[in-house]
Amino acid sequence: MQKKHLKILWSFTAIFALLLIGFTINLSLKANAQSEGSAQNLNAYLDSDRPLIIILVEPEYRSLVASVQERGTPIIVSEYLRRSGEDWYQITFNEVEGGWVQGKYISIEKP
Repeated sequence: MQKKHLKILWSFTAIFALLLIGFTINLSLKANAQSEGSAQNLNAYLDSDRPLIIILVEPEYRSLVASVQERGTPIIVSEYLRRSGEDWYQITFNEVEGGWVQGKYISIEKP
């Protein structure tokens, strides 16, 4: 009976540790994006498991499509916004075009 309680306790401890690690990584990314008020001119790349990424006009799923870009496109991240539980970043590419993309499609390293 005592071994069962120990297994349950270790399971809760492991789950809590994983949640804490995820929370810490999330805070680290937000802090990086919000330094000096926003993620001003952070060089990055578009990344996804698919070859094309949709760039939206506004930071919401029902927004109009501003552009469709290829995976690996170099971008400049200029602003961060948390909306509806999602991290959104305003980006610029080709020095003129831009829009909003979810944080999961941005990578600091070239894919």
